[in-house]
Amino acid sequence: MRAVVDDCSRIPGVVVHLLRDARLPPDDTLRATIDMVTSAAEERRLIERITREVDAVLLIAPEIEGALSDRVTWVERIGGCLVSPGSDFIRSTGNKNVLAERLRQAGVRVPGGMALSAEEPLPSDFHYPAVLKPADGAGSCGVRLIARATDPVERSMSANWRLEEFQRGPSASVAVLNGPAGRIPLPAMWQRLGGTSGFDYLGGAGPLPDTLNRRAQRLALAALDALPPTQGYVGVDLILGDDSQGRQDTVIEVNPRLTTSYVGLRRLCAANLAQSMLDVAQGSVRDMSFHVGSLEFDSDGRTILDSATIEP
Repeated sequence: MRAVVDDCSRIPGVVVHLLRDARLPPDDTLRATIDMVTSAAEERRLIERITREVDAVLLIAPEIEGALSDRVTWVERIGGCLVSPGSDFIRSTGNKNVLAERLRQAGVRVPGGMALSAEEPLPSDFHYPAVLKPADGAGSCGVRLIARATDPVERSMSANWRLEEFQRGPSASVAVLNGPAGRIPLPAMWQRLGGTSGFDYLGGAGPLPDTLNRRAQRLALAALDALPPTQGYVGVDLILGDDSQGRQDTVIEVNPRLTTSYVGLRRLCAANLAQSMLDVAQGSVRDMSFHVGSLEFDSDGRTILDSATIEP
C-alpha cells in the first residue's frame, strides 16, 4: 500500500484517496487524502462515495471469503472506472479449482488436483505428497503439505478446498500489466517460501536469469490468454521444472490483484511503475526498461538487499 501510494502521488496531476482502518495508528507520512474506516458498513459507504468522485479505482484485497469480489462488485455497480481486474476475471481466478480446470482445458500445465469440501476425507488413491489449500485462499494462508491420506488436517478456513499434486522445483512469479491495447510482462522474480508449513510467503528476490525469465514470462502470458480480458496488475505464480525447454513448468495460481512483488519491481523499473500500470490499464502500451542489478524484499514490503540502481 505504501509503495503504491508513494508512486501514484508522484504522478503529475494525481491526488490519491486512501481508505485506512481506524484501528491502525496514524501515519502522517502517507501522501494521500485519507478516510478512516470504523466499520464494515462504513467501508462500503466510503468505497461507493469515493468511487463516484474519482477518475480511477485501484482495489487491493484478498480473495478470501469473497472480499475482493465483493468490493469490485460495489465499484462496478455504480459505474466506477477500475484500473485493477474486474469481476469477470476474478470469477475465473478467485477459485483455484475453477482456475485450474480452465487452464487445463486451454492446454496450460497445472498440477493434477481435485476439489474437496471441508467435510470430505482425503482420498486414499490420490498421488501423495500433495498440497491442500483453500479454494479461495490468498497469501499462502491455510496451505499445507500432505504426506499421506491419513495425515490429520484441520479445514476451518474455507468451505471449499483444493487438493493438488506437489510440484517440485523453484517457485517464481510474474507480474503482468494488462490493458485493452495489450499486456506487458514484468521481470520474473523468485518467491521465498518457508515457515512452519513450508509454504509461508517470506518475500521475493530477483530478477531471474534471462533464460528462466523468458520461460516464466511465456507461461504467464499463456495462462492469461486462457482467461477473460482484464486490466491492471495481475500476478502469476508458477513452478519452474527441470526441463530446459520449459515443458515441466507449471502454473500454480493467478492473483487477480496487485501483489507484494510490486515493492521489488518498482525498484527495478526505470520509470514510475504506477504510471506505467495506469497507462496500460487505460489503453496505452509503452516501452518499459529496467535497471541492471538484483534485489530481495520481505513479505512486509521492505527492500533488504538492493543493487538494482547500479547501472541503467
